[in-house]
Amino acid sequence: MTVPDHARERSARSRPALHILLLVVTAAALLVRIVSIAEPLGIDQGLWASAVKGMSRGQVLYTDVWEQRPPGIYLTYLFGFSILGWSAASVALLDLFAASATAFLLWLLVRQTSGHAVQAGLTSALYALFTVPSWLYGHGGFLERSVCETFIVVWTAAGWLCATRFRSRPGWVVPVCIGLTSGAAVILKPNAGLYLPAILLWTLLYQRPAGWTIAAAGVRLLAGAAAGAIVIPLLTGLWLWQLGAL
Repeated sequence: MTVPDHARERSARSRPALHILLLVVTAAALLVRIVSIAEPLGIDQGLWASAVKGMSRGQVLYTDVWEQRPPGIYLTYLFGFSILGWSAASVALLDLFAASATAFLLWLLVRQTSGHAVQAGLTSALYALFTVPSWLYGHGGFLERSVCETFIVVWTAAGWLCATRFRSRPGWVVPVCIGLTSGAAVILKPNAGLYLPAILLWTLLYQRPAGWTIAAAGVRLLAGAAAGAIVIPLLTGLWLWQLGAL
């Protein structure tokens, strides 16, 4: 049964309008977060910002300034403050940038796997729409902005996006990139490493290159991802060791 020509033409004409609508929804759901720059820092954010301020003045993490989180969140805050300035608004902007990056990575991920721009736009729009902190949590969501999970999802989405390239680029680059993104997530929270086996399993089942056996692809993925995953935690550990924090 074929689709009538007029129905196909009507669908083609409506597609640009749907793209624009999804883009507007995504942009609006992201831009509405800007009002958070006027809100105070939450408890965790205040602790991390204070620790990073001390680090910027020569104090050593875990020695002169203490907080029990892994070093990833402090490095993220230090980078954000260095670029955006030393104000509470920078923490809110970091959250906005992370949400925008995740929405864009999701668009790329779905576009790559499905081949449909509308599905990709819908995914980004739903993510942006249903993750606005002020709509999800009490007190305007100021306690939940720019926490570890905010940045973990960015690295995880980047890892999934890398995985979609394995079929077309079955070398070492893709597995190592998957590992690198996992390592970046782990220094934010160690349990973020649980995403790595899921990504590798999905890659093995659905992105295996043509002609490759499961064993051959699995060895390549495991070896490459393991090599990549150790890089950022190792460099972070060496940095802390050099500072005397260990």
